[in-house]
Amino acid sequence: MKNYLRFITCLCLVIGFVGCGPNDAPRLAKAKGVVTLNGKPLPNVGVTFFPTGAGPMAIGKTNEKGEFVMMTTNPGDGACVGTHHVTLGAAEEGSSEFSSVAQIPKKYELPTTSGLTVDVKDGELNDFKLEISK
Repeated sequence: MKNYLRFITCLCLVIGFVGCGPNDAPRLAKAKGVVTLNGKPLPNVGVTFFPTGAGPMAIGKTNEKGEFVMMTTNPGDGACVGTHHVTLGAAEEGSSEFSSVAQIPKKYELPTTSGLTVDVKDGELNDFKLEISK
């Protein structure tokens, strides 16, 4: 899991350095939602949106009610418009809030196995309900 988080951190840095010029910046749209496990809110969990097309990934962290708000480079700026694979896992490396993370089945840690996708749309309310089960 730590190697996965290091990979994500490095990927963010690379995207930040390569970045997008002022003329080719991706379109972003506000995105938020709630994560539940068997119908109950899942607190202190990291949520990551991986775009299937071009653009940076977006991250968020659930609060005590399982609610999250996505960001790419600035808090609350949203996610790239388009389809994304979604992963769930530790909100931060070394986090002491592992009780919620330990409940998440391993398949939700990788974009290739999670089975979770969202479609972020421009100019619309992007409020996602991510219901997972064991």
